[in-house]
Amino acid sequence: MANIGLKQLDPILTGSLQVSGSTGVTGSLSVRAGDKIFTGANENEYIQTDTTDRMRFIVGGNQMLLLDEDDSRVNVGYGMKLGVGLGNNTTPGVELEVDGHISASSNITGSDIYAAGALLVGDTLKV
Repeated sequence: MANIGLKQLDPILTGSLQVSGSTGVTGSLSVRAGDKIFTGANENEYIQTDTTDRMRFIVGGNQMLLLDEDDSRVNVGYGMKLGVGLGNNTTPGVELEVDGHISASSNITGSDIYAAGALLVGDTLKV
């Protein structure tokens, strides 16, 4: 077993460090913008902050999730499906599938709205 000591005045370790087993960090762990935190067995799975206030989650080489505070958006990857409340082992059948109630405080817009049961508009039944 080897111990690595860093001077208090110069806590920068350059080069590569590979750890086998568990690792703990006390304090903050910083990654520069553009750098990646790899999470899988290959380089196709990582988390990246590619610019200020933006974080990307890449799986299988595809951007699955984008969190962008500057543009006030959360995007699910292009061509991906999002399931809400479906359970961990259920794949959504369409781009957005929700198991449960959906509430809106503004307009819902679409070319067609389908309902398996009654469709109420205010207190009026529309068939």
